Amino acid sequence: MSGESDTKCRATVLSLSGMGSGRYATTTLSERYGKLSAGAMVTFSIPIWGRARDPMPGQVVMLGEIMLFNGGWRALSAEPIHAKE
Repeated sequence: MSGESDTKCRATVLSLSGMGSGRYATTTLSERYGKLSAGAMVTFSIPIWGRARDPMPGQVVMLGEIMLFNGGWRALSAEPIHAKE
């Protein structure tokens, strides 16, 4: 994959789980990302979100650096999509 737009993928937040620093969001991909098809489940850690407000169920986000771990696919970056973008 080449270019910045190829390194990120849209996903929809389904739920938030966990407690403390172990909190995470579960998402479903809105589009194909490498080997992953649209609809694949990907999580991300709430601490990497880095915003004052947590992501909300139904919110569309941009995920990047999706890697496979023992527990499944995880994004190492996540950010909101703003109207100005």
